[in-house]
Amino acid sequence: MSNTTTPQPLVMNTREAAQLIGIGLTLLYREIAAGKIKARKIGSRTIIKRADIEAYIEALPVKQPEEAA
Repeated sequence: MSNTTTPQPLVMNTREAAQLIGIGLTLLYREIAAGKIKARKIGSRTIIKRADIEAYIEALPVKQPEEAA
């Protein structure tokens, strides 16, 4: 029995990145424009490295529990 896994792609397009994060394309493009998500161009294609998506998520602020009233 083989324990092989399919390797994850190193890059994804903007639609795939937005879906992975759980946000819309508009917000994704805003975050790219703000420099919060690194994007690269290959010809007319915009691609985002999986590692850059993970770094973006790790940089998001942690929600603090609300105090009980």
